Parts: sequence; structure tokens; C-alpha cells
Amino acid sequence: MKREVLYALACVLYLTGCSNNPSLEEVVNPEKEIYPVQFSIQMEKEVVSFPATRSMPDNTIPEPSVSKAEGDKELKELCTTIEYAVYQKTEEADAPVYVKNKQFVCDASDKDIDFGIVYDSLPQGDYTFYFLAHNSKTATLSNSIFSFDNVSDTFYGALPLKIGATDEINEDITLERIVSRIEFMATDSVSDELKQFDMEIDGVANQLDITTGLGIKTLKKQTLSYIFKSEDIGIVNKTHSFYTFIPATDNKISVHLSAIAQSDELIRERQIDNILPEQNKIIRYKGRLYSRSESDDTFQISIFNNGEWGEEKEEELPE
Repeated sequence: MKREVLYALACVLYLTGCSNNPSLEEVVNPEKEIYPVQFSIQMEKEVVSFPATRSMPDNTIPEPSVSKAEGDKELKELCTTIEYAVYQKTEEADAPVYVKNKQFVCDASDKDIDFGIVYDSLPQGDYTFYFLAHNSKTATLSNSIFSFDNVSDTFYGALPLKIGATDEINEDITLERIVSRIEFMATDSVSDELKQFDMEIDGVANQLDITTGLGIKTLKKQTLSYIFKSEDIGIVNKTHSFYTFIPATDNKISVHLSAIAQSDELIRERQIDNILPEQNKIIRYKGRLYSRSESDDTFQISIFNNGEWGEEKEEELPE
């Protein structure tokens, strides 16, 4: 009897050892596994387009000339921040579903050799990857809309990509500029009388839909002020500028320009309407911005003929 019990116990131990045999393969669900992906970000070889220059009223200027090539710039010379966002197509939703986003900031004090390379791991699926490179201090993402404290020079790219169980993903991503720069160049010099220069902008697009690359206009007017410094005095062709994204429709912008004296007196103001921004284009207006107007904005008053009366005319009063 004792021998039979020992024999049964030995069989149980043998079967238990077989169930834990490491040579048996586990069943793997590829949808739960994650796979590494790598993206190397670069700019288009030509990111500065031929500028469009326009004159203020009553100022004629020559056509712009193309500047000499300066060589290809590195990514960190053009931007300080990269936004990375991932969306996935699913059978349950009509629109792509948000998966994740991450921000990469270049450390200027360090030789960041990996800036511009994005590493990630994702389950297999049908994705679209979005990339945004910019210089703005603050950028927030909500419901596919990026909002910025101030629009800067910005570059964009999107890549639809399916990740499979056997794929090794290592993609080069080329970004293109998606903003326009609006410039106002003063043909008159900066005088010591000037305190500041204001641009009140109506119609700027300071938000971006990351899934389309199109801008969204703000309903509020935006005012940008520049306080003149002592080293500015005497400078000619000083430029004041701002950036805007390009909306799908209704992209006209109006700007009210004001030059203000140290005494807070308004020296000169100008209204520029129907500005049409274009992607990867500089729209430049040239003209007098700082000097006092020589038109009907000011009046010099004098008395005709030094106050002498004209010819006398007498009329008899009726009786």
C-alpha cells in the first residue's frame, strides 16, 4: 500500500513538471504587443519662399530680389520645440481617435544630438503621426486643436502608417512651413521722439488643427507693441512683423499701425486692410511709419490779409 502511494505521488510531480515546461510556446496576441518606431525629422531643402513686397500708399518700390542661398539649416536653427501627436483609425469611430502626444524641447545649453529624432512604441494598428516644429513658448493641444501664446515660425508634417507584427519602422519625416509672415518696414528713420509702435491685428489665425494643418482665426483683436531702445535711434528700414497660420477660408487680415511719442501723443497711424497671407510667403509693406503726416492730418492756421478788412459796403436803412 505504501509503495502504491509513493508511485501515485511521483506521477503527480511528473505531470506538474510537464505543465511548467519552458519549451512550450505561450499564445501571443499581436494586438497587445508593442512595436518600436523611429522618426527622423528634417526640413524641406527650400523653406524660405520668394517674398511678396507691397508698398504703402504713395510709395513706389522696386520688385524684390532673390537672396543668395545660405546653405541648408539644421532643425534646431529653425525651431526649439517639436510636437508629436498620434491618432488611430478604428472601426468604432468615424474620425481618427487620439492616442497620445508628446513635446520635445531642444536644450540650448547641451549638444542635443537626438533633437529631431522621435522614438516610440505602439501596438499594431492603422495610425496617423503628426509633427509640428515651432519656437512658441507655450503650446497646448485640445481636441486636435493646438493653441499658442504667440504664433512663431512653424513647420508641419503628417504620416499615415500601418504598424504590423513584423514591421521595423524607421521613417524620415520632411516638414514644410505652414505660416505666413506679415511685415511692415519703415522707410523713415527712428527718432528720439518715439516711445513705441503698436500693431492692432484683426483676423490673425493663432490656432491650428493638427489633423488638417489649417489655421483657425481668433475673434479677438491682438495687439503687439514694440518699445523703442536707444540703439534704435537713426535706424532706417526697421521692420515690425507677426506670423499667422492659414485658414481654409476667410483669411483676410486688417492691421492698425500706431507710432506713439514719449509724451504718449499719437504721431502717426495707418490702417492696412485686405492683407492676404500665403503659406511660406513673406508679405511685406514698405512706407513711412514713424514721421508726422504731411497730409490733411495737420493744419496751419493764418488770418487772410493780416486781418485787414475788405472794401466797405454801405446800405441805407429803410425809413
